Amino acid sequence: MDDLISLDLNAAANAGAWMEVVHPVTAMPIGLRIKLVGTDSDRFRAMIEQQQRERLEAVRAQQPMTADPAAQQRERELQTLAACTVAWEGYDAKVQPAVQAGAGDPHLLMGGEKLSCTPEAVRKVYSHPGMRWLRDQAENFVGTRANFLRP
Repeated sequence: MDDLISLDLNAAANAGAWMEVVHPVTAMPIGLRIKLVGTDSDRFRAMIEQQQRERLEAVRAQQPMTADPAAQQRERELQTLAACTVAWEGYDAKVQPAVQAGAGDPHLLMGGEKLSCTPEAVRKVYSHPGMRWLRDQAENFVGTRANFLRP
């Protein structure tokens, strides 16, 4: 190793990386990529810190605990993943299996609706009950440092 700064995970995580979405059963690419930032990114850290502040403020204000703490935790996880989602693109995996990341259509199709990567659309996709597999892939990708820093 020449210089320790070559392992700057914050810079690498802030730059983000493209995740190739794979079919939940066959593990074959489905023609969708999602650009995500990692857990060492400023976006991720800011969201976690904001959520910690909100919890502390609730305790200090002696607010009653939510009726469903599990649902509240899922909502925090959704907020964090949405904050880490920078872009997405679709392409025809059968026609263009080697299309360069960033060169595809900046939309995805869900239920016949063409969605741009907006905060609302990101939440809609990740919170859909049938898309838990996609959310799992994205969460795993975000939490794996090797996706952002290459040897």
